[in-house]
Amino acid sequence: MRKRVHFILPPLLSVGVLQSPAAAAPVFIESGTEFGQGWIFRNGAQCWVATAKHVLPSDQGTIATEAGDFGQISNVRRHETLDIAIAVIEGQAAAKCPADTLGYRDSRPALSNASLRGRDLVQQKIFHCSADDRAAQTCGGISNTPVRIDTYGGNDVKFGFYSTGPQAMAGGDSGSVIRETQSGGVSAGQPVGMVLQANPTSSYAIVFSEVRAFIETLNAKGAEPRKSSTKATASTSLRFVEFGGALGSPDCGPLNALRPAPCPFNASPLTGQKTVDVILSTAFPQDISGFSFQFGASPPAGVEIMVSDADFSGIGTTPWTSVRYCRSGGQNRLRCPVNIAQPRYILLRFAGTLSLVAVSLEEK
Repeated sequence: MRKRVHFILPPLLSVGVLQSPAAAAPVFIESGTEFGQGWIFRNGAQCWVATAKHVLPSDQGTIATEAGDFGQISNVRRHETLDIAIAVIEGQAAAKCPADTLGYRDSRPALSNASLRGRDLVQQKIFHCSADDRAAQTCGGISNTPVRIDTYGGNDVKFGFYSTGPQAMAGGDSGSVIRETQSGGVSAGQPVGMVLQANPTSSYAIVFSEVRAFIETLNAKGAEPRKSSTKATASTSLRFVEFGGALGSPDCGPLNALRPAPCPFNASPLTGQKTVDVILSTAFPQDISGFSFQFGASPPAGVEIMVSDADFSGIGTTPWTSVRYCRSGGQNRLRCPVNIAQPRYILLRFAGTLSLVAVSLEEK
């Protein structure tokens, strides 16, 4: 993993019947000044991401899928002794979260078999995904690199591996998953390892059943969501869906305007555009009489409020009806009165660079 400058857990559920291994998917992660890989899957009603603990140096961050769907990280849970972290994600990536695939209860026999037979496995990752890549839904695709075990003791928690293909291991591969091959090809099967360190001379991974065991340990403890104060009671009824723009930092995403956070939601328009878009929904049907905004150091010129009752298919493809445009006048606080009856989705379109400390709605 290389340096790069630039949500609240539900009660944990027991892992049920495992779904098709092809369902779960790799994602690109940014957190603090770090970036790496992760593995998203659905557990109960939530979408989770598993990765190496050192890929998540802060409790904030973002993910991007192969299709360019964005997700914001919350409530990071870290293993006490192993380099494993689990977090919840929210956003459009969570809405499309694949079925759970946690692999074997014990990955060691599969690893021992691959090691003894000299059988190739597959290291699977997603390429880097920028804000412009997400907007164009061109995040570079998924890489399947053939790898082979070079050191494994049979009962070890970790194993060494090396690439047998043309692509060398890279520092940003930490958190990516190593999977079995199917039918002797590079088609990815069950996950058997998660990469902790990757470079051309020394790469090693943790046995994937340790990741599964960590999740099941949390399940057994019946961990409850963390309690925290809210910025405004009305903000708790808003749910983040998607946004269009370029983040100033992966730790300062849209969810930060809906909860206490170390920094506001900071974003700027994408290349060639003039607005930052935020899609929200409500936790339950509500009639809305207004929105209140608290901006940071650079208030936008104004905000246009739009609604849609159609299925959300993307910011540019979902039909929207404009309700009102409110100018900020350069002030840090703005109240925008509206008259909206139980909207399904709400689009807030901010003119210019955005620093949004908080947003809340007012019920009729």
